[in-house]
Amino acid sequence: MEIMPLISESFNIFLEIPLKIISRNYKYKIISINWVGRKKGESKFKIKELRAKYLFTLIYCFIEKNLLNIKK
Repeated sequence: MEIMPLISESFNIFLEIPLKIISRNYKYKIISINWVGRKKGESKFKIKELRAKYLFTLIYCFIEKNLLNIKK
């Protein structure tokens, strides 16, 4: 299985990997997890700061998928 190149630098890797797996028709399973709130400290995930990266990742994966489909 080849999902390279990976272009993500931060939390958006969790968006890029599933999008590439789905767009390339690889088999996958969904595994449920339980998130537990923090009792102490602060999360480093800042959606306002990362939204541009998320948008870039979505657009990149969309373009890559369409280019791969044209080649086939």
